[in-house]
Amino acid sequence: MNTAFDSTQLFKSLSQGREESFKALAALPWPNFKDEDWKYTSLNALAQASCVPSSKPFVFENCQKFLTNAPLIKENVNPGGLFKALNRIFSPSCQMIDIPPGLEVNLPLKIVYALNASDNGKAFFPGLTIRLGKGARARILQIFSSRNAAGILIDDVNDIMLEPEAELELVQIFLNDAQSFQISHTHVHQKKDSRLRMFQYTDGANVFRNNLNVVLDAEGSETVLNGLHDLKDIRQADSHTFVDHVAPNARSNQLYKSILDGESRSVFNGKILVRREAQLTNSYQLNKNLLLSRDARVDTKPQLQIYADDVKCSHGATIGQLDDEQLFYLQTRGVGKDDARKMLIRGFVDDVINQVKDLGLKKSLLEAIS
Repeated sequence: MNTAFDSTQLFKSLSQGREESFKALAALPWPNFKDEDWKYTSLNALAQASCVPSSKPFVFENCQKFLTNAPLIKENVNPGGLFKALNRIFSPSCQMIDIPPGLEVNLPLKIVYALNASDNGKAFFPGLTIRLGKGARARILQIFSSRNAAGILIDDVNDIMLEPEAELELVQIFLNDAQSFQISHTHVHQKKDSRLRMFQYTDGANVFRNNLNVVLDAEGSETVLNGLHDLKDIRQADSHTFVDHVAPNARSNQLYKSILDGESRSVFNGKILVRREAQLTNSYQLNKNLLLSRDARVDTKPQLQIYADDVKCSHGATIGQLDDEQLFYLQTRGVGKDDARKMLIRGFVDDVINQVKDLGLKKSLLEAIS
């Protein structure tokens, strides 16, 4: 029998003083392993968490002239899911980055959500909308940094709209404390001939869940999604991607990788839906995992659901360890064991890290991984 949300400690701590707003959520089932979307990730620790609702603004760099306030889209509770509905309760409006049609933004736009030890035990519900007008181009870096904030919950929603011929390069970095919780939602809607190139990095948390949904709603649209789970100790990360090919002659490409050490755990659940009208679709998906410890665990589930008959689609997943012969070969060439190990790990992540164009950020990521 499923546990209802109102029987959890999290519900009690969040709903105090907001009982009327929480009525619609009270009887919703709390996700557990019987729910296919949460089959591999336990939320028991989050259910028992006491988090006091709080707020903290984003810090924007190079964004000021593009900022405005925007009402969030009112949605029914069930289609958005429990955690998105929670975000809507606490964030009735959000800040929007609105890039005018035809404008090419040369400087990278940076958005930082930073928490520290003074935020321990609090819950945050940030919302952000990004819209690129017709033919606009921009690079955006979004960073969630909470490595020194224990026992917190971040439940964020990011809505992105790309008008025809718009091009967006988006990098999302999630840096969490090992005892924190983050449920992140990013929704992208693409129109004709728009381009999205995206990279996501996380070092995990007690519970880290990344929901990424992309709708290719017009011909010529293209999306490239790349991600890296860099997990140590007992950290966990769960990425769910859903690419919805609605229109014909569109392209998508996904590459998600995981490096796991200690007793860490990675989950990847990627779904590609090709609707009947989406003829001439090209869509590819690959999940590759590198285990550095016998105690680490990976659950991977790439999926294809195709209703069109003139398409090129493929998916796959691999799980492996460092190659002992390659390690031995490097050591015979005078490379120390630790350095040889780092070189092989670097080789594993190079293709996905190279999607990051910012050289300073790329260097920082490679240093963190090695």
